[in-house]
Amino acid sequence: MFRFLQAIINALINLTMAAINTATGFLDWLLARLAIGGAPPAAPVQDIEAALPDPEKLTEARDLEVGKAKTVDNIFKRSPEMQVKIFAGMCEVDRLSADLTLLSEDQVGWLLDLNDAQLKAVSETSDRRVAAALAGEPNALTAILSVNQRDPVTETALAARITAFRAGTLAPASTNYAIN
Repeated sequence: MFRFLQAIINALINLTMAAINTATGFLDWLLARLAIGGAPPAAPVQDIEAALPDPEKLTEARDLEVGKAKTVDNIFKRSPEMQVKIFAGMCEVDRLSADLTLLSEDQVGWLLDLNDAQLKAVSETSDRRVAAALAGEPNALTAILSVNQRDPVTETALAARITAFRAGTLAPASTNYAIN
């Protein structure tokens, strides 16, 4: 019986402590939002020269960034397929400044006519298939017309012949539905 009472008292104490901790956290947040409380301001730096980065490391980091930019430009200008895939993977805002200098006018028009779902499919496909689509090869990309490829005719030659045959042999329905 004593353990049971002790467990109830411990549960009440834990419940009270949780409520106090929650209230304290809320008050800290509220005071920080009202700019009354919060952390004290940072101490001023005593030795400013020691706190600044080394100039050699700054130039090294700058050179590294320039090298990265040149690498991206090199990859981007390597082939028309890469330009198309990178363009297709860009967000809409970045596409406005994309470099498409390796593409012909027809290819650029084809690329700009693709919707977002088609662009996603182009960005995920292989370079060989993109090159085939740029060359105008039919069915190079699934469900996407290639450059200068016309919409396929919805009715094939066989379907047209069957329709013409049926139209020529159909007789008007008989009005006599009696069974002999």
